[in-house]
Amino acid sequence: VSESERVYLNEQLLKRGEQLDYVIDYERGVVTFAPEQPIVASSRIRIEYQTLDEGKQSRLVGLDGQVTLGGSGWSVGSTLIRESERTLLVGVDIPGGSGNHRQVTGLDATYAPREGVRLASEVAWSDDVLKKGHALDVDGQWTSDWQHPGALQVTGRFQQMSVGYEGFDRLEVGTHEGRWGWQPEERLQEVREGTFGLRYTFGGVSVDGAWGRRTGDFAAGRKAVGIRVPFGHYEYERIGQDQGGLTRQRGHLIGGLGMFASGVEVVLEKADGDAVSRSSVFYAADPNVLILDGVQLGEAAWHIEVGKKKWHWRTEIGIREIRQQNTVWQDSLKAWSHTHSAKGDWKGWTVLGSYGQTVSRSGSIETTRRVTHLGRTRVNFSRPGYSHQIFYRVSSAGVQTRQPVYVEVGRGLGSYVWEDVDGDSEKDAEEFVLDVDGDFELVYGFDSDFLPAREGILGARVEMNLKRLLKRSNGFLAGLSFDASVNADRKVVSNAIGPWHLFSITDSDDLQFAQRDARLRLHVFRYHKRGSLRVSGRMRDRLDRFFYGGGRESLRNASLGGRLRFGREGEIDGDISSEVRKRTGTEIFAFSIRSYSGHGRGSWRPSRRWDMRLGLLGGDDYDRQRDLEVHYMSLQPEMIRRLAGRGRLRARVDWTHVWATDEVPIFLGMANGNRVGQNWVWRLGMDYRFGRYVTALVSYDGRKRPDLPVIHLGRMEMKAVF
Repeated sequence: VSESERVYLNEQLLKRGEQLDYVIDYERGVVTFAPEQPIVASSRIRIEYQTLDEGKQSRLVGLDGQVTLGGSGWSVGSTLIRESERTLLVGVDIPGGSGNHRQVTGLDATYAPREGVRLASEVAWSDDVLKKGHALDVDGQWTSDWQHPGALQVTGRFQQMSVGYEGFDRLEVGTHEGRWGWQPEERLQEVREGTFGLRYTFGGVSVDGAWGRRTGDFAAGRKAVGIRVPFGHYEYERIGQDQGGLTRQRGHLIGGLGMFASGVEVVLEKADGDAVSRSSVFYAADPNVLILDGVQLGEAAWHIEVGKKKWHWRTEIGIREIRQQNTVWQDSLKAWSHTHSAKGDWKGWTVLGSYGQTVSRSGSIETTRRVTHLGRTRVNFSRPGYSHQIFYRVSSAGVQTRQPVYVEVGRGLGSYVWEDVDGDSEKDAEEFVLDVDGDFELVYGFDSDFLPAREGILGARVEMNLKRLLKRSNGFLAGLSFDASVNADRKVVSNAIGPWHLFSITDSDDLQFAQRDARLRLHVFRYHKRGSLRVSGRMRDRLDRFFYGGGRESLRNASLGGRLRFGREGEIDGDISSEVRKRTGTEIFAFSIRSYSGHGRGSWRPSRRWDMRLGLLGGDDYDRQRDLEVHYMSLQPEMIRRLAGRGRLRARVDWTHVWATDEVPIFLGMANGNRVGQNWVWRLGMDYRFGRYVTALVSYDGRKRPDLPVIHLGRMEMKAVF
């Protein structure tokens, strides 16, 4: 469902937009992140989204409550989560077609008579169509007086899950990986886990010890010790499996003198027997390759930092080695890297730069040696009325190789014919030729190999406000402000990339991806109380060899808008725009679209608590490729009720009517994604603050497209800050 995604990077919610964090192509299902934050091996990406499956309708309901029983230290709570599914046929509910459901019910209680003492327990039952189960969780903590020179902390936990128990948390597998090793989603036996821990703290030194036992499909025992001092720490952990075990060690030391600081970190891991497939190396190994005898991992990194308040330099050197053991030890992976970064501030100028190189080799064959580079630099300057920034990144990357595959689709339905030139009855790629009456279609198959490639990204932005820059000017110039930006991206297989290469797009064979996007916005009296005028333009070119048949895309857009206020109660805002979009090629995704549109919105505030708005949108799209013309008109009434410092209530309805000269499907962004006929979208929402620390959000969206069932999207959130 479009606009239903929520994208998280390292658990931070991102914003969708060309100049924000990411953009999404719903046709391909591809999320593209902004170049300022490159995705690296340690990045954690999580995307939540909703899907619309024809013939099915699902509903998820969750309730959670917690109450504190006076000042006794007791608190109790309950949780109910239920997901149900109904089967539909052509939008008609089939009696008896339901029955698919999942439900989890939980009760919990916590007793905390004083700080440092806590006992908590939770019991849960799960139920779906095929199985039922239950789970129990009890944990406690006792801490002696921390004001004493020596403090002791004791923790313990017991968990039990039956065979049929299944919760809604899909991150539980990853959580258990670090403690017990990889666990299967389907449990064949009842699982019991018990852990016990001790910690003694004296001044800035603490000593830890832990013991645990797990029964079930993969029985294991766990022992761990650790020591932490002001200048570092050391941890040792042993996980014993039925046949074999896993040993982990981690140490870190750091120290400094004046402007200098240095540190070293070491990670060691060794696994044998059953523990091999559940070690951290498991995630980096080919799942088709069995490592039977043992595996060992070693990592070491050393860094040094030099810096003051205005400038800072950091260098880090690391080495990583993975060795697998058959009859003798042999190298399976070696890698070493060095990174350097610098930062400086001087009279409004900020300079950031970094460079890193990684060299890796698999086995002892020289051809498996790979060298990757990543260099970044950013220059910012800011002063009242003027600011600019320049960002450049160059890196070595990989391009997945493709092989042409010709699929027989039937006489007259394809674009290629096969001619057996050499008479060997083999369908070689060179023997297929274009033909309007062909019986083969060209698709691409991806290989597992990657070609070495270079990628360069350049971004620049300038903002200027003449009113702040020319402090004594009050005329027309004082009302001018503008901003301009350029973003360019280029990925090539062989050639090097410099910033000067990113301003043009060629059709060379080694060019795999290229994009160039330039924007300009000019404002006249942008912050004036009565009115303002704005002019904007955009040029974008894009080439991607992997999608849409490798066709080149272009976009040209120009718009003129303005705003006019009538006292404190009324305001009119509108704009007109013209746009041309093209994509070359002969496949179905090729187009040449010319668009004109106009949008106006009026606002009226009869009082401080009410805000009434009405929007009117109209446009015309014409695709020369298909000789298809589309007209559309939209009304957008909206009402906002402010709740006296507590929140606000919103209600909005979008009605759009679309006319077309042909009964072909409308796609490629024409008519703003609407269908021929009447399209409806209605939205209700409320955000309310109950107190200083508790807020609530409720929203509901409904969408109706011609010849499609109604889509309902509901959301409710309660947030408490302690």
